[in-house]
Amino acid sequence: MFRVARNITLLLIVCFIASGIPLYADTIDIDLNLSIGATSKGNLSLDVQLNQISSSNWDVAIILSTDGKAIPVNFNPNNPFSIDLYHNNLHIQQLNLLDIADNLPDFTSELLVEDSILLTFSLLQEELDLPDGDYRLEIKPTIKDYDEKIEPLNIAFNFNTNYNYIPSLQSINRNETALLLYFPDPQYNNLIPITRIIPYTNTPLRATINNLQMGPIEELGLPIGSHVPPSSGLSLSRGIANVYLPNDVSNYGISSASSYIVVNSIVNSLASINEVNGVQFYFGGQIREVGFHDMTMDKPHYPSEEQKTYVGVMTENNRVLLAPIYLYENQPTVESVFNNLKYEGNPNIYRYGVIPPIPASVELLSHTLEDGVLTLELNEAFLEVYSSNNHKQAFMLEALLYSLTSLDNIDSVIFKVNNNPISSFGGVQLQNPVKPSKYINPEK
Repeated sequence: MFRVARNITLLLIVCFIASGIPLYADTIDIDLNLSIGATSKGNLSLDVQLNQISSSNWDVAIILSTDGKAIPVNFNPNNPFSIDLYHNNLHIQQLNLLDIADNLPDFTSELLVEDSILLTFSLLQEELDLPDGDYRLEIKPTIKDYDEKIEPLNIAFNFNTNYNYIPSLQSINRNETALLLYFPDPQYNNLIPITRIIPYTNTPLRATINNLQMGPIEELGLPIGSHVPPSSGLSLSRGIANVYLPNDVSNYGISSASSYIVVNSIVNSLASINEVNGVQFYFGGQIREVGFHDMTMDKPHYPSEEQKTYVGVMTENNRVLLAPIYLYENQPTVESVFNNLKYEGNPNIYRYGVIPPIPASVELLSHTLEDGVLTLELNEAFLEVYSSNNHKQAFMLEALLYSLTSLDNIDSVIFKVNNNPISSFGGVQLQNPVKPSKYINPEK
């Protein structure tokens, strides 16, 4: 009878502290055989409730209660509850209750549990610095001398942002020119290629530099304004674009990281023009040995030919853009590229705002390569995981396309499930081997 009353009380407590509906809950009874005096014994029960506040915020309530008899408990004062965070079976981090919860009791001395102890904290995706995905908490009290008798409690939850992904353009009009402009991501860690459509021009070098200096449009959610210095002149000779910059560019590239952004933004953008292979920089009409925070400048700069992994970068406007990440693997393979597109395949890449394109449930079963055409045999989860969301389907598909075709000898991809070719996916027709479009991340 007491147990029923206790459960009703706990439910009321949880509903009072959380505004969301409890989506995940679990309870475990723990026989601790705690002695009171010489022979008395008591029974503790651990209850955990997770309540979703938003797609990126969960409230957690931990309730440690008795069966009606007051029980003295000695917690580990430095870590009274062991709280481990996992992505599937990958251990991510251990959370310290003392750092994340408020209004805690005094765990430094013996605690008398008369009815129940309620502990609450929040799981905020941005503070945890985690990408979207499925996670679980493993929780257990760390009571001195009784750890071996307490089974941990596992609670599942997820972060699932409702973002917008715009697929690449398949073609443009004859009276238009597509410029590929590389702008920094919101954290200035990587460069993101953006396709800007302008009226047709026969001077793409000048148009590219001018549009780089204009910066991205505000709707993209990227840092606005110019991040490259003005250019007083441009020329093209034997595949090398000569870019004439002012003598003083000290306001640009004030650190090694920002210098990388400035230089490679210009190099990658100009090298997307068919006639351009590399870029030579001039400062005040002269070639310097070093510039932009001691970068070597006396020779042309070329875009990297390393294999690229295209991940999702979410901007301030909840727009997800494909961003190439260079992993510099010695011998990248189809399997390694596929695995790098998953969180568990390379957790160092992904964090809050950097989204792994492939969920854990999607598996590569086999693949073949013939005459530049890569055929992938995928499990059924590929079709099922985002079946009601074309944006996420297109994001996963194009991340695979751009990443795999950056490998040598791969020009196009065929997608199969149960040995049957997929006819369409994410709004893209797949009857024939698919090549990635030149017009990645259209600006609007």
